[in-house]
Amino acid sequence: MSRIATLKSGRARTAALAAAIRIAAGSNRRNIVNHVRIHADGSVDAYDWRPAQLHLNVDAQDAITSLMRSVRPDIDWSVGHDYHLTTGMLRRSPAVGERGFSPEDDKTFGGADPVFLPTPADRARMEAA
Repeated sequence: MSRIATLKSGRARTAALAAAIRIAAGSNRRNIVNHVRIHADGSVDAYDWRPAQLHLNVDAQDAITSLMRSVRPDIDWSVGHDYHLTTGMLRRSPAVGERGFSPEDDKTFGGADPVFLPTPADRARMEAA
């Protein structure tokens, strides 16, 4: 399945997850979360479209971490991951020195290859295997 087809098939799930994360983060018209970085220890960094880091209180961080881990139990959360809310891409967080490690400085979100939300057909194949 192509990347575009994968994005189209997951659009409703991606939009619902993005909305839930934005609600948990307390987004408003002035600071809309577009990207979150979930660290292995459960802390969360949130960024807007510029990207500029947004402040999240501990309750918001815990809510986002538990939401992402419940939606994606198949991911190894012992390493950090970046989730881009507008595209639905989940990537391993970049290591120190890699592109995207410091989004405020290099204006990019990097990381390893994307991992998309599984479709119902994907889940059925995984359960059958």
